[in-house]
Amino acid sequence: MKLTNLNVGDSVTVFRLGKILRIEKIERKTKTMLVTKMGNKFNINTGYKIPYDTFSSSIQPTTEDDRKAVTRQEMIDKLMSFPFGRLSYEQLKNVLKAISGKEIK
Repeated sequence: MKLTNLNVGDSVTVFRLGKILRIEKIERKTKTMLVTKMGNKFNINTGYKIPYDTFSSSIQPTTEDDRKAVTRQEMIDKLMSFPFGRLSYEQLKNVLKAISGKEIK
């Protein structure tokens, strides 16, 4: 995927092995690569991370669905370390409703 249409300040979604990791902003653009604010370098022609031994990481322009997926994944990651045994039944129902977006019975 060619990324020549991206400019400094644009958001990109970083993938690793097909899973969305995070959204980063482009800090610098050269003829051959894009550098994100976190210091990651990606080939402008392929979208894959430089150096190529980390070829499983790639980027693409960010969509609204990507933003929602990253937000949801961050929320799930934070909840994984939470001690749910301390919650009441009602509190647990509210947490599950917030995650799934559906009413829990």
